Amino acid sequence: MSDDAAMAPPKTLEFHLIKAQSYKTLHVDGMVCSLTPQKNIVMTVYNERTAIPQSLLHKINAKGDVAEAMESKGKDGIVRELEATLVLSPSVILDMIEQLEFYRKLLIKMDVMKADAKGRTPKSLPKSKGNK
Repeated sequence: MSDDAAMAPPKTLEFHLIKAQSYKTLHVDGMVCSLTPQKNIVMTVYNERTAIPQSLLHKINAKGDVAEAMESKGKDGIVRELEATLVLSPSVILDMIEQLEFYRKLLIKMDVMKADAKGRTPKSLPKSKGNK
């Protein structure tokens, strides 16, 4: 083997996808974003649900069994449960946009995506560089 062949960069590279012990699937209803001092994007994703009771007071019937709830204590309103925070470099953001745009177009072709959460139809969504 010549020195040039030994110095040539490889033509392929295999990546192995292995789930971490902490791996889990998240349902995401929304996100909150900001910038770090290093100009990375911080994205915290959350799910929304109605507030669940913090305590319930139940009657005890004549048999000594727990009966219907008499009182419920807890918060009113909607809970936004923060699931995870992602710190993303600008290059990763570009990769994410490209992949999300691919799947958005696929959903439109499948006639699954008719409007987004803000009521915009795909035709009224802003055009990206990859969607001219």
